[in-house]
Amino acid sequence: RFNLKACRKAVSISAFEAATNFAAKGIKLLGTDGWKDNYELMIELHTIGTETESYVGNVERMEQYYNCILAQKDRPSADKLRAHYVYLGSIAYRGRADEAAKLAFDLLKSFGHTFPKTKAGIVLQTVWKVFKVKKMLKGNGLNQLNFLPMENDPTRLLLLLILDRLVRFVYISDDPSLLPLVIFRTLEWTRRYGVNQFSASALAQTGIIFTGVLNDLSGGASLASAGLELSKKKPELPTEVRSVYLAHGLVLCWSYPWRNQLKPLLKAYDIGLRIGDSESACWAILHYIIFRFLSGTGLDLLVADTRVYHAQCEELQHIYIGIQVAAYSQVFINLMGDTDDNLALSGDILSESEMKSWRERDRAFAGVHNTLQCYLYTMH
Repeated sequence: RFNLKACRKAVSISAFEAATNFAAKGIKLLGTDGWKDNYELMIELHTIGTETESYVGNVERMEQYYNCILAQKDRPSADKLRAHYVYLGSIAYRGRADEAAKLAFDLLKSFGHTFPKTKAGIVLQTVWKVFKVKKMLKGNGLNQLNFLPMENDPTRLLLLLILDRLVRFVYISDDPSLLPLVIFRTLEWTRRYGVNQFSASALAQTGIIFTGVLNDLSGGASLASAGLELSKKKPELPTEVRSVYLAHGLVLCWSYPWRNQLKPLLKAYDIGLRIGDSESACWAILHYIIFRFLSGTGLDLLVADTRVYHAQCEELQHIYIGIQVAAYSQVFINLMGDTDDNLALSGDILSESEMKSWRERDRAFAGVHNTLQCYLYTMH
């Protein structure tokens, strides 16, 4: 119990390496009979061990803890949700997003929460949900969210963790057709059961749909701003940066100057690293790099920064984001005239084999970077 308490304290001050050591010591002290004699202590130590090993990028140790938790077949499924959350995120950003999405959908289904499987069902439900959000925008629905109570059901709060992960999995999977419905589900639960730690992100994500799909820039900005406002109005909510990078990196940037987004994104990066949300931190710094470039920052500064941020993304095991940072770095190098092939996305920072692997897994993003370069060199 002392080690568990010390572990939690270490997490609270972002001392994640120390936290992993306390978790390991606590588990060792309980011995082989720990699961039988001290189940609650063992599940908590293994869960927090899974989380902290993920924070420091130790995938092998994280999976060991996770598998130990799964091995407890006769224990409540809800006890394993936090560990599922960590594991799903880990495999998704190591190139297995489709596998992670399937596991997440199956997990939600086991708790009675399903999604349509046919194309017709997906389209019909999506149209209906969009209509309901538009109705909320026209009335006082967004402001009313600030006066809702806090969600307090422990199992539903854990399922919201999975639902939030699922948004990202579906987004980078081969079939993103369910993405709007996954986002709308969190928003629906907010209106029905109360505000939760993902409500602000759900509003920002809905803003992305309105901005990028429906071309409703005003509606999108209103939704994203409502998410940021909700975070300020609800001091009970934990510190989080996901809604910040979503709002500033993907929505408000279409309605306000790029330079206005730089400070919030850099702050989100710093806070994300300190609170253990390295994934959101890496996404924030990717958009920070893009907007610095679009705002006219010198190429030499951008190349130096992207090398540092690429290495950090790799160290934190966010390979998918790191490759995009590396691709932008190569674009900047090409613009400086330091390469023979101005349109090459591979070079000293991103190898040809990495580039090939990326194209095979995500042709869209590679195509976007190539199109950007063709435009810059008037070769489109």
